[in-house]
Amino acid sequence: MPQLSWKLSDTQLEMKSETAVRMEVTTLRLHLDQPQANELAEAISALGPSNELRHTLTAQWTLFWKLREGESRLLLAHPESEHWVATLALTSADRDVIAGKLSMTGEAKLSEVLALGWQSNLDLVLAIR
Repeated sequence: MPQLSWKLSDTQLEMKSETAVRMEVTTLRLHLDQPQANELAEAISALGPSNELRHTLTAQWTLFWKLREGESRLLLAHPESEHWVATLALTSADRDVIAGKLSMTGEAKLSEVLALGWQSNLDLVLAIR
């Protein structure tokens, strides 16, 4: 499984939760510099149907990026009180959209650029400087 591992000092995270129509949605804002964004875009672009990317952000946060058929969804879980885990299951078209957004500076809120499944309880904002 491909892996990216960034130290806390390399990555800035912000998290907030809001109650939406059906469920609570947590927004994770990931601040990246352009070299990090390029590295993530390359790793996401290389995803195939039989592999996933384990993306360790901090000791408390891990993202799993994977391809799936049907619809994209962003799911947040916290199986342990001190560790948050999110799964970003994307169609190949949505994977390509995210990889394209990572090549630009500014912010991209994934719920605004992808058609996410109704069960998604996470929104990811990519803030690229």
